[in-house]
Amino acid sequence: MREGVRHSCLDRVGGALRTEHHASFDESAGGSGALSLRVIVPRGGRGASLFLVALVLLSGFLVARFSQPSSHAPGEFEVSEARSDLAAQRTMPTGAFLGTALGGPADATLGLGFLHPTVAGAWMAQLSADLRFAVREGVTPVSLEIELRPLVAASDRERQVTVTSSVDEVTTTLMGGRETVLVALDGETEQLVTISCDDVDSPIGLQLGPDRRAFCALIFGYTINVESP
Repeated sequence: MREGVRHSCLDRVGGALRTEHHASFDESAGGSGALSLRVIVPRGGRGASLFLVALVLLSGFLVARFSQPSSHAPGEFEVSEARSDLAAQRTMPTGAFLGTALGGPADATLGLGFLHPTVAGAWMAQLSADLRFAVREGVTPVSLEIELRPLVAASDRERQVTVTSSVDEVTTTLMGGRETVLVALDGETEQLVTISCDDVDSPIGLQLGPDRRAFCALIFGYTINVESP
């Protein structure tokens, strides 16, 4: 009788502990492999339930972990390509007006200080903003004509604007309409021109609309003048 009880207990313990599991993952397809999991569930009441819960959680974690696409930081080649593409977008033709409106030829040359371009042009949303552009090799840029209109009140239609290049600085007072400011360039292929304002206003402050953002001026575009051959 005792021998039968002993064998019965051993069978239960052996059944509860008898498990077999096998997991494999194939990463040959660039990190999105297939996970296979084969398990013989142990016999027993509460122990088997806990084991199943743990198994479900583990399999869910593995599937989520290995089904995600792998990510890595861009290498030197990708960075170099991105810089080349940006340089190409910033290389401008000369002798013609280049609009800064959305989709215009010069919208890629808008730097810090500009908002996203609109269909009319690009708003300066700070006291200063940068234009970064280049010309093709063999061309000598000698000046830049910028067309802009300040955001001013009807009672005080004056806005002082300073345009600065590496060799020149021009300060002028805009009177509220569309005007042109001319600044000299140094003749180099790549150019940086900064536009600065003495003040900014918001449309809501000027009772022109509900927009609370502060603006200096709307830049319509510019023309790059080159040295005659």
